[in-house]
Amino acid sequence: MSNKVPDETFDLRALVRQVITGSSLRGPREISAKVLEMIPPDKLRAALAIVLPEYVRIMLHDSPGTPSRTGAGNLNSARSPKVRAQREYWREMLTKQRHVGHGKWKQLAECSYDEVMFLASERADIARRTAAAGEMYEAVAAEMKKRKVAVVADLPEATLARLLAVEDVAA
Repeated sequence: MSNKVPDETFDLRALVRQVITGSSLRGPREISAKVLEMIPPDKLRAALAIVLPEYVRIMLHDSPGTPSRTGAGNLNSARSPKVRAQREYWREMLTKQRHVGHGKWKQLAECSYDEVMFLASERADIARRTAAAGEMYEAVAAEMKKRKVAVVADLPEATLARLLAVEDVAA
């Protein structure tokens, strides 16, 4: 396997920002499609080298799932492949790769006490930030209702600055 270093002269981040700020496109799929059109053919490998590690990280977190059996089957839920897969999910959990800190990844079955506590702490932090984001959006919605405005941009700047200045909020 080749360990080629990504082309440091290609700035994918700048290209994505250019599309986000310079177009009316919305959503990751629309923006990605436009960025892909704009990447010079000789820079595609460099772009892939930039984004592939994050994609692999996501795949390591995702469950591979259990293949379902198709065709006529017994309708008894106790024998269904789906129910069987749910009952056996814990086994799959043991083999999933997890980030255990400092760029290290392990299967849950191989994690020490400290690593499991890291997993718990990391998820509790994510939950806290997600809850804070939810509260922030509820506050924005309440202010919109109170002021009878149709869109967020119609709120006064001072109000937006106060409501959106919540630190450490998950986007």
